[in-house]
Amino acid sequence: MAARYGVTRTPFLKTIVHDDPLGGKCILYGLCVRVCDEIMGASAINFINRGPSTVANILFFEENPDCQGCRTCAKVCPTGAIVIEDLGDTRIMKSWSGTRIKLQQCTGCGIYFGPRKLLEKSLTHLDPGIAEELRLLCPACRSKRIAVDEIRAKTGGLSHHARS
Repeated sequence: MAARYGVTRTPFLKTIVHDDPLGGKCILYGLCVRVCDEIMGASAINFINRGPSTVANILFFEENPDCQGCRTCAKVCPTGAIVIEDLGDTRIMKSWSGTRIKLQQCTGCGIYFGPRKLLEKSLTHLDPGIAEELRLLCPACRSKRIAVDEIRAKTGGLSHHARS
């Protein structure tokens, strides 16, 4: 956008950090900080330092137990600076000091599908009966389960087409 308006220089100094976990892509827009605090309620990310040394990261640049591993920060980042990787049963928040979040395994298909901590928080808002029945199913298996239950409720059992 700056180039479109002819801006080629800035009066502000930018400190170059060679081991920047955000790969030099962060423009300090702040959406990651706001969404983590205001929407997710975790406040795991914040602005650190002042002036040209300001960065967005986890306080003290150490693994943060407040991070829920929701990926919302990465989804709202306009520059794609936030790197997250799922390896087996762990989500690694590479940009946030390698914070590690345990993932829940689906009892239906066996895949790891979501952060345990976030799922527990979300399930407290559901009816206890529904939460217990669906808590360990990934979204795909949960959708199938709900569809099968609806078919059974309307037909008195599985129809011939639903079995195949």
